[in-house]
Amino acid sequence: MCRTPPDVDPEDLRSITTLCSEYIPVPDASFDWISPHHRLLDSGNRCIKMIPLVFSRKPIYVNQGMVVRNNSNFLSSYLSSVRWSDYDILHVGRLVMADVIYKSLEQIKRCGVYTVLDLDDIDSVVIRRSLEWPSVRPRTAVGRYLHNLDFRRLERYEMKIVPPFHACIVCSDIDRDKILNMRLSGNPWIIPNCVDIEYFQPGEPEDESPHDILFLGNMKYSANVDAVIYFVKEIFPRIAEKMPDCRFLAVGRNAVNALSMVTQLDGVSVVGDVSDTREFYRKAALVVTPIRFGGGTRIKVLEAMAMMKAIVSTAVGVEGIGAADGKEIVVADNEEDFAAKCVYLLGNRQVRATIGENARRLVAEKYDVNVIDKIVRGYYLSAQGISEEVLSAV
Repeated sequence: MCRTPPDVDPEDLRSITTLCSEYIPVPDASFDWISPHHRLLDSGNRCIKMIPLVFSRKPIYVNQGMVVRNNSNFLSSYLSSVRWSDYDILHVGRLVMADVIYKSLEQIKRCGVYTVLDLDDIDSVVIRRSLEWPSVRPRTAVGRYLHNLDFRRLERYEMKIVPPFHACIVCSDIDRDKILNMRLSGNPWIIPNCVDIEYFQPGEPEDESPHDILFLGNMKYSANVDAVIYFVKEIFPRIAEKMPDCRFLAVGRNAVNALSMVTQLDGVSVVGDVSDTREFYRKAALVVTPIRFGGGTRIKVLEAMAMMKAIVSTAVGVEGIGAADGKEIVVADNEEDFAAKCVYLLGNRQVRATIGENARRLVAEKYDVNVIDKIVRGYYLSAQGISEEVLSAV
């Protein structure tokens, strides 16, 4: 069971049906606000949107996609109709769906179902980091107070929602350690993000535009918007001073709307949602990830590595991937260093090629879909008390 946003690609839904014996879409329109005061979040007025923060017992993110909503009629009737004894494992994606399933969780567990919560990110860690940056932090004292109030509510919410699951999934050993230190779960599974290296095949050297720099990401995510604006304002001018022919391209969903303030700058271009990112990777001489906050591991970094691209990133941008600085990736955490390393790599094709080759090798060894498939299979078999050896002998 998963929530189906209104802008979901029908092709994605069709591909899901090839992987599952049963697929139950939950239309986004079937979600409704839990209580009347939550409906205030639909208001266009920012001040009115803040009112529920004072009264709600649950965390309410400014990012509308993360607000916990529930439709008791559709979801409750569906959950009560399921014969849970027919299932071995329940895999729940993220806190939003965990909240939906929470009231039924103990009943499901009594039926012998092993319950797993896929966290992807640790939301309270992401929010804590974002509140440290002026581009995200509310400007007024009241706004900051309400956001801090909601952050503390989120921490309490995680402590309520996560522990009842038998296991939780995170993307890296860094997040596993955070989960253990926060005592959210005593059984965190590390299942890294993955890419299909057969699909993300690198291009030929002549495909590259020698002065093109690429950032690719969903611009509905505030950390990506902050990264692009930070790069354009603080880093790109330093690069352009040394290399006047360089160009910067930001590509991603909602990019045209979110980045309208940078589209008129010299050497900067913005492209919205694209169906195939590979051509953009192939044309880029360099990929940048100037992320300053967030959590988890970034699939777009793994994609660029699979495409054999040299990447300059902040430490946060490549957190949890395990890429060595100077070998599979180049790390820089201040504007001058970031710009200098971009200039160096743009001027040294062979160095870029070597880093790109190392990056693809790392992805092939640790993050290819076939590698991760074995990890997932191992965890689920272990949860059922079955070993790979026993299964192979059957």
